[in-house]
Amino acid sequence: MTFIQRIKAQTDSLALTKKTTFLFLSLIVCLAGILRWYHIGTQSLWFDELVSAAQSRMDLPNLVLSLENDFQAPLYYFLLHYWVKIFGISEIALRSMSFVLGLLTIPMIYLVGKELINPFTGLMSALLLSLSSFHIYFSQETRSYCLIGFLTLISFHFFIMIVKRGNKKQYIVGFIITNVFLLYTHSIAIFILLTQNIIWFIIKLFKKKQIGYLQWTLYQILSLLLFTPWLLIEINQLKEFQGMMIFSVPNIYGLLNTFYQYSGSFSLLFLFCLIFLLGLYSGFRRFSFQESFPIWSTTVFLLIWIGFPILVPFILSQFITPIYNARNTLGAAFGFYILMGKSLTAIKYIIITTLLFFVMLIASAQKLNTYYSVPDKEQWREAVEYVDRYAQPGDMISIIAPAYEYYNKRYDLVRVEDFSEQPDQQNVSSLPRLWVIKSTGEEPGILQTIKGTFTYNKKKDFFRVSVSLYTNNSLNIR
Repeated sequence: MTFIQRIKAQTDSLALTKKTTFLFLSLIVCLAGILRWYHIGTQSLWFDELVSAAQSRMDLPNLVLSLENDFQAPLYYFLLHYWVKIFGISEIALRSMSFVLGLLTIPMIYLVGKELINPFTGLMSALLLSLSSFHIYFSQETRSYCLIGFLTLISFHFFIMIVKRGNKKQYIVGFIITNVFLLYTHSIAIFILLTQNIIWFIIKLFKKKQIGYLQWTLYQILSLLLFTPWLLIEINQLKEFQGMMIFSVPNIYGLLNTFYQYSGSFSLLFLFCLIFLLGLYSGFRRFSFQESFPIWSTTVFLLIWIGFPILVPFILSQFITPIYNARNTLGAAFGFYILMGKSLTAIKYIIITTLLFFVMLIASAQKLNTYYSVPDKEQWREAVEYVDRYAQPGDMISIIAPAYEYYNKRYDLVRVEDFSEQPDQQNVSSLPRLWVIKSTGEEPGILQTIKGTFTYNKKKDFFRVSVSLYTNNSLNIR
């Protein structure tokens, strides 16, 4: 027996004890926590986060009204409302709820991978998720996506337990409640529920001992009934949303870009494709390996989990209204990481597995270095600080309300909300300068909306935000 064959034999017989598994999982969670906390408050809140911050400070009746008009479900914002009461309204405090949810997602994906396949796959899935810049981004953002991800994995965990162990009360109750919470978190939850139903019906065709069709249907109906109070609001939201073009119609490159974002870089995407193919080849040659499901069925399970939350909104975007965006397919990303973890642990030769593992670590480290060093959020904070530094008392400032309310520290400036009406000329003459802070786009010039009273003087660019200074024609002010 060669040296490599001896290593392989020892590896095949290796078993993870509970203590070893707990140790490895703890180290992965610690790594995930460090990566998600690092630079959490470095970048400014971007527009959607500023809206979340403003909504979190509303009383509950006004918050509900705001969410109705903003096409948002309420659960995350209710939680954030009480979170800021305890931890404050700073950037770190606002984002820390997503940090906690993102961190809790790591052991949750381990449990799903363990129950679906084996503990090795669970640990590898947890490691891949801990290194994912895609998930780290949402763990550092004041939006509902980490809550969606956490609930998606809990839902799939209960779903797998129902499939494996039958109609036990605790699994059924947990499954229904989690799916109701998902529906109250974001409208994309419907694609997760649809995916679970498709998987269940396929399993039912091959596993007759599954719970009956009528009973399963009743569980889905009960989930929707518990969601009815907000469902009626969401239907009206969808009617209004249909006439809007918030997203562009996606093409095949947009579809591929989703997997690029899951991976983090082209090198990692190529590596994951290679790992999947090698794992698929090795997996079909190892039917003696004992799994909770047959090898082919876990692969199909994960491919459906990945495919339907991506393909359904992609198709709807082609024929009805554009709703497709990579962040709205976050639920599918977890299936992707588990599939990569399964593929990596299924590769037959330990030398190849080890080599691919270390290449993956190096590529992930390179991506994370870029992630932390290159800004990717609108720099509203820096823009407002620039105006605060150089504005004179009595200057006017035009800026979106959430950014002004959150970052403004100058109370001697006059905020202008609407240029559609002619301002009082007496006020204009006493306010010689106007600062306009907005997302980068059109080039500044004479503001025709106020009949040429102010002309463009200078501009300062920040990431996706610009500050333009306008001065009164009758005064030579720099």
